[in-house]
Amino acid sequence: MIFLVDTVLDMSGTFEQIILVLLPVIVGAALAVVPTLLVERARQRTTIRTRWDAPLHVACSDFAATARRVRRLSQRIAEPDTKDQTRVALVEEIYDEHARLASLMEQIWLLCGLEL
Repeated sequence: MIFLVDTVLDMSGTFEQIILVLLPVIVGAALAVVPTLLVERARQRTTIRTRWDAPLHVACSDFAATARRVRRLSQRIAEPDTKDQTRVALVEEIYDEHARLASLMEQIWLLCGLEL
């Protein structure tokens, strides 16, 4: 580009000639920046989305498994042949699993970008 300016100046060029030489270069550079920025922004969004998809999937599957476990424990408590000592142990397990559900729900909220 400096070579072009030197060439124009050596030919006793005027300011208009310099503009005519440099204007297409500047416009071309500006036009090349816009698509590059758009593509880079789309790539960045995809990267961020991909980065959070796997942990969110794991948290959701853990949440579903824990919810199934709470349901199974509740069904076992409701069975008529369950002993009282077993019921107490099952209730304790349900409390533990419920705390795990709350923890997993908070993880899911954080991964989705929601407020707690």
